[in-house]
Amino acid sequence: MLPGCFLHEFYTPVLGERIENAALLERYLALIQALPAPEAERAALSDFVRFQLVGERSRWMIPPDWLELTDFAARATAFEAGVERAVAALADPIAAEGVLFDAVVTTTSTGGLMPGISYRLAHRLGSQVRPHAVLLDLAHAGCTGSLKLLQVARSLAAHGGQVLAAAVELPSTLAEGDTTARDVWQGNCTFGDGCVALRVSRRREDSAAPLELEHLGGRQFSGPGLDLISWKPRRYYTFSLRDEKSFDAAVRQFVVETLAEREGWWKETPRWVLHPAGIALLVRLSRKLGIPAGALDSTVRHYREFSNQSSVSLLQILAVEGRAAGPEEAINLLSMGAGFEVYYGRVRKHCGSGAVA
Repeated sequence: MLPGCFLHEFYTPVLGERIENAALLERYLALIQALPAPEAERAALSDFVRFQLVGERSRWMIPPDWLELTDFAARATAFEAGVERAVAALADPIAAEGVLFDAVVTTTSTGGLMPGISYRLAHRLGSQVRPHAVLLDLAHAGCTGSLKLLQVARSLAAHGGQVLAAAVELPSTLAEGDTTARDVWQGNCTFGDGCVALRVSRRREDSAAPLELEHLGGRQFSGPGLDLISWKPRRYYTFSLRDEKSFDAAVRQFVVETLAEREGWWKETPRWVLHPAGIALLVRLSRKLGIPAGALDSTVRHYREFSNQSSVSLLQILAVEGRAAGPEEAINLLSMGAGFEVYYGRVRKHCGSGAVA
């Protein structure tokens, strides 16, 4: 049994260009109109994209020319440049804290780098990362990467050190506008870029208002859900769904099955941080589970401002909800993603001494 651990400072810079649904729709419809496809197929795809971009919602995109990335080299180069920008934005406020780190662990699902993001953060932070620190990059976890990141950080923090955990996602580098595949266009409409980091230790007194990670676990559905969400490689990685029509129903089933096993943990906790996989899916899940509508306010606000940022979103929302929670209040965490997996956790807000070693 691992000792308890605490989540301390969250670092949540906002990067890139803000793009509203209306502006994105205009650009996407122009791309669809230019596709070499029958008019009826283009019209049906246009209607589908209009539905995906209904309402007022925005996202932040880091590469300024993200709709012009057409080959592997251009996408990989844009991903590395975006990561460098995210790492710089994260490192500045982290450096200001002056904490010495014994481990740096990061996650991303939207590209690959060598050296990885953990090494790049360590390079930026210099002497704040100890010479014998563990540097570790997680990949391919999708939207569950946030809670897997906490799981690994908890294990590293169990030895008594300070752990820096960070997520960087750049779904814009995956966007494609020269296909009629609906799952690709759903991905184009769903995601936004982002980054987030936090400090994890086993000591409550390391900050003024730490969040104790009381419970964290998951259930994998690699049998029935292996290809529910996946990458479909073309020139680069591309978002792919096995079955667009039954996707929401399958996700709800997996989530309900998982939480049914943990009902004693979450039933009486009014605060929730859900991964923002989409407003419609969130509403259906909340109704099925009996979650009060107001418990999703932070998640809904995040989705409307940033869209789905894959592994970044849940930690960004937790930073907001953690500040809003009162002393000793608990917060439920729920994420689901490729594999298929459902992760559930719970944190509780405490008051610490604020003395950081």
